[in-house]
Amino acid sequence: MWIRTVVIIVLSVLDFVEESNAAKRTQCGKPLGRKSRIIGGENAQKGEFPFLVSLRGPEEPRAVQVLHKCGAVLLNERWLLTAAHCVFEYRRKKYLATLKARLGEYDASVSSDNRQDFGIETLITHPQYQEPYRQSNDIALLRLNKDAVFTDYVWPVCLPVKNTDFTGRNATVAGWGQTSFTGGRKNILQKVNVPVLTNGACLEMYLEAGHTYPLEDNQMCAGYREGGKDSCQVNIFNIRFHYLAQGKRKVT
Repeated sequence: MWIRTVVIIVLSVLDFVEESNAAKRTQCGKPLGRKSRIIGGENAQKGEFPFLVSLRGPEEPRAVQVLHKCGAVLLNERWLLTAAHCVFEYRRKKYLATLKARLGEYDASVSSDNRQDFGIETLITHPQYQEPYRQSNDIALLRLNKDAVFTDYVWPVCLPVKNTDFTGRNATVAGWGQTSFTGGRKNILQKVNVPVLTNGACLEMYLEAGHTYPLEDNQMCAGYREGGKDSCQVNIFNIRFHYLAQGKRKVT
């Protein structure tokens, strides 16, 4: 059976990210209301992931129609974190002008006063990211064209402590997009829980499925041996969150 596991980057390498003073004064990663521990693909609660961002733009830089492209997370009032492969083609300034960020999104089909829309003025990809579509160092920073306003629906995420080991713990994946290989795109924010695996276990699963994939020390793997629950179809940028004390979340 096809192994639907996902390789993700350990974001503790982002030591160079300098949080703004205002962001330091906030409680990062705090969702609105109670947290849900139900495992399985389902609609998220409104305000459950206030740090999640919808990156929107043409399917290709030269296209006209604007679509949800992938997810990002809010680090502070001005900076977002996303996957490098998602925005790599927007490096040129004239293309970057077509990329937009929507904060406070929940249901893409319904207008909401909770939304905040921004342009992107700066794109920084990891210097060791190798395009096209290499998983290692697949991270990028985006600078908004103005400060975000923190509300119950727009709030920064926490960053993990360096060298934190998440193996054996559940992570929550959240995003918009397809929830199966044949299903349609979901307008409402989706979430699902998946276990974090050892790299050795992940490699064994790939080999059993007849695939080989090199995993590096700065990567981690999450998913189920039987498949069916992961972020392969939820979003291009597979965003995972772990619960901290007091219900706060950090991105991994």
